[in-house]
Amino acid sequence: MVERWLSPEILAWQALSFVGDPPNEDLVSRSYAMLEHAEKLLQHPSSDLSLVDVVTTLRRAVDRRVRALHAVYSFRTIPVRDKPNDPLLLLEFFGIVRSRMFQKLVDIRNAVEHEDATPPDLETCKDFAEFTWYFLRSTDRILQNVTDGFELQPFGHDERYYSLRVTYGPENSWKPSVWGWIRPGMMIERPEAEWIYLNLEKSETRKELTKRLRGTPGAVKRNEDGRGRNSNDVCISGEVRGPASAILRIS
Repeated sequence: MVERWLSPEILAWQALSFVGDPPNEDLVSRSYAMLEHAEKLLQHPSSDLSLVDVVTTLRRAVDRRVRALHAVYSFRTIPVRDKPNDPLLLLEFFGIVRSRMFQKLVDIRNAVEHEDATPPDLETCKDFAEFTWYFLRSTDRILQNVTDGFELQPFGHDERYYSLRVTYGPENSWKPSVWGWIRPGMMIERPEAEWIYLNLEKSETRKELTKRLRGTPGAVKRNEDGRGRNSNDVCISGEVRGPASAILRIS
């Protein structure tokens, strides 16, 4: 392994996600079934106990979705320090959800279940049901379209020769790895503020690669998109080791 630092300009490139295998459908649908049950109770609540059931069911619906996200993505294993331990706060830490409304729902549920408190009125329960619907809808995509990587591509026709494939995810212990072509000035040998720390397995110029693969049909085509353009363009392969801000942005 060789230490190198990659220009942070790649973080401004457009990202095209790879779609992996979808999770078990029950992970997605079960929370909606709970929400549907709560909404039926809200149509004709017979007593305060019906509203207690609504609050409890909505809390379970959101909690199940939180646990489903963690089951699929194993967010706790992402190698970033000072992460919160609470499952919901961890999702908020990674920018996936906001926790304020859910925490209110948890507090109310605890009060009505453990302290025999009076449940919220009908309109407030309807607000919580609507919040639950938005919470589920906002997390549907990340749960249904599980991704384990993406391709970074610079903008502009003249930049089409460069790209980086980033792979990550729980199966790779959330250690992002990169492979692709960059301009030579995008990588340096000494640390620089905000530059991305790499542990390189391999680094090879287009000239070196062409020479090594000479005689191999179609190995390195001239002017091939995403395969470098100039003789000193560099093909790299390795792991992203820091900083944490870069790991968070590309994970």
